[in-house]
Order: sequence, then structure tokens, then C-alpha cells
Amino acid sequence: MLNVMLLRTTERRHLQEDRRVLAEDERRVFTVIVDELHMYRGTAGTEIAFLLRKLLYRLGLADAPERVRYLAASASAGASEPDQAAKFTRSWRASSRSARAVHVLRARSIARQITASS
Repeated sequence: MLNVMLLRTTERRHLQEDRRVLAEDERRVFTVIVDELHMYRGTAGTEIAFLLRKLLYRLGLADAPERVRYLAASASAGASEPDQAAKFTRSWRASSRSARAVHVLRARSIARQITASS
């Protein structure tokens, strides 16, 4: 869907407005949500990386990785080893510049938090 949004003139004004809002205050952070992260390896991962770079360029964030937060979900990436999931997520961002920390959340820990707060 992102590839379609980046091509359509209909979405252009939305991206321009987002760019304007982000430029108004450098403390603002843009959040990218990715589902099924484990699917984005190899060719698919390369395609998504290019699309995200194009999006960040349009938003004026290409040179500001510290202003981008990634929320990624995967039922299987690093299921047995949390360190592997964090490593994969860091490499997926493909940024050598400083970026926000990667935190790996497990479904069980989230379920416990929800149950405890109920």
C-alpha cells in the first residue's frame, strides 16, 4: 500500500502536510508500523527498505533517523531468542547513524500487563 501512496497525487497533500507538521518542531517523531516483520527478508526486504527511504525523504526525515520510531510485529522473528529479534530489527532499519533503541516485546509479557491492569 505504501508504494501506491507514494505514487498517487491524491496522497501528495497529506505527505506535504505531514512534512510541514514534522518541520515545525524537531521534537516530533514519525512512527512507522510494520506487521509481519519476518516477511521482509531478501528481495521483499530490499523493496520495503527503498519505499521507507523514499517516504522518509518526502517527509524531510531522510537525514534524521533519531526522529523515526519503528513499531514492528512478528509472531516468529526471534521467538526463541530475544537477542536475535533485536539484532534483526536493527539490521532491518539499515541505518549506521544513531537511531532510537530497539525493544523486543513478547506477547506473553503484554498479555500479563493487560491482565494485571484489568
